[in-house]
Amino acid sequence: MGGNTFDILFVAVADVLYRGGSVYHAIDAQTAFLLALTVLLTAVLGAGLVHRGKRGIGFEGIGILVLYALGVVSLLLR
Repeated sequence: MGGNTFDILFVAVADVLYRGGSVYHAIDAQTAFLLALTVLLTAVLGAGLVHRGKRGIGFEGIGILVLYALGVVSLLLR
């Protein structure tokens, strides 16, 4: 969780320093998909940390596995 949050600082700095406009306009569709998937996975993890269950694997564990698997399948089908 901390690493993903810290990496956002690099994206922000790259966006400011990139001379060709916004760095988000310079990425391709696959990179944008991976960026969106990473944001979604981090959001599910954050929600799981807020609503932490006392027993077993919570919804975030299952949700992250399902989202990750769907993302991999989606990338393989492209």
